[in-house]
Amino acid sequence: MYPIDTQDGLFHDGDGISELGTILPASWLNQVQQELIAVLSEAGIIPEKANTTQVVNAIKLIISNNKAAFAGVADSAKKLQTARTINGVPFDGTQDINATPAGVIQFFTIDWAPTGWLKANGAAVSRTTYANLFAAIGTKFGAGDGKTTFNLPDLRGEFIRAYDDGRGVDSGRWNGGWQGDAIRNIYGVLSGIYKQSDSIANGPFRAGNYGPRGIMHQFNNENLGVTQQVTFSVQAAGLPTANENRPRNIALLACIKI
Repeated sequence: MYPIDTQDGLFHDGDGISELGTILPASWLNQVQQELIAVLSEAGIIPEKANTTQVVNAIKLIISNNKAAFAGVADSAKKLQTARTINGVPFDGTQDINATPAGVIQFFTIDWAPTGWLKANGAAVSRTTYANLFAAIGTKFGAGDGKTTFNLPDLRGEFIRAYDDGRGVDSGRWNGGWQGDAIRNIYGVLSGIYKQSDSIANGPFRAGNYGPRGIMHQFNNENLGVTQQVTFSVQAAGLPTANENRPRNIALLACIKI
């Protein structure tokens, strides 16, 4: 059905002075009538002069009689015109897919693993139930029972360090390889006044009966004629101490995609 033949395709009332109202040509009115009668005919309804609900009833009847056809249209509408793959997974729009590859590590603020994920806690899990994950990581983090299970990575309490991958700043590692903690050697000079005495000596590090040669060295105690060695500790003033070296950090739950 084409629009009314005006400049903007709309009807106008006009003001009777500067603009006349839109004149409805018989051709346009005949087309409207023919299309409405066609709707009634499709529904098998005979037009009645006094019935003003025939068009609505005809539309309802047409839909009711063609539910199967409409359902087919709806089903096909969910499909992509051209199927494609996302991360290697076929996708045509008819169902949800797992677009995140198995083996991806993600961190969550919730205390449980979301659907499609497992906690990265080192647990031994089934090789068949989690076949996609087993294909991705194999026994890199442990072979489980060696037959039916394999181990997940255990990231609890660990800092994550990016894999060197040939750069040379952290050589001798492999992707997924664990490394213990360490601290660099600290070099420097400790100075102060240390004197032989039966009491505790003076200076930034205090020690007793160790003679005039100072601390940080083995030396011969001239009075006792034996070799002594000073043992001392250093504490960072104003900073908290612990049994580990660590930066500021925040704890999140590490999970792995299955």
